[in-house]
Amino acid sequence: MLTELKVKNAKPRNSSYMVRDDKGLYLRVDPSGRKYWIFRYWENDKEHKLSLGPYPDLSLKDARLKRDEIQTSRAKGESPMRKTPKAPQTFSEAADEWLNVRMQDKAESYLRTVRFRLNKYILPALGNWPLKEITSGNILQVCRRIEETGHEETAKRVKTVIGQIYRFAIAAGYTDSDPLA
Repeated sequence: MLTELKVKNAKPRNSSYMVRDDKGLYLRVDPSGRKYWIFRYWENDKEHKLSLGPYPDLSLKDARLKRDEIQTSRAKGESPMRKTPKAPQTFSEAADEWLNVRMQDKAESYLRTVRFRLNKYILPALGNWPLKEITSGNILQVCRRIEETGHEETAKRVKTVIGQIYRFAIAAGYTDSDPLA
């Protein structure tokens, strides 16, 4: 079993890896050094993974409590896969979930570039906006500001990242329209 010290001292490697705690609880350590709690379980002969939250925001003790709550509900016949988590309300929340779900297997250099674009160009302009209130005009303003600095290719790539986040949010049921469509 893990201890708080072992969790704190888990070092990044060239690729993501998981450290087992107990009863299906794992700590995923990404090459960037980011640590995330994962609960693995089997249902209908299929393995499922649930993201519980990032460390240190979610301590080892709290991750174990969350795992125990899920196991208790499973013992009552409830499926964690059927529960709908709180949907992201802002673009920033959707972008964070998109990074955790869709980008975890990408190369670290690519992740660094995507995070840079998010933090420099996208989130300052759109991060606090509700997903459903962002318009194509808002996105156009972000891209035009970048183009005005002479970085046309960066503006195109920023638009691509925004589109990927919106397509993820639509697939997850967080919004029903893509302002870039």
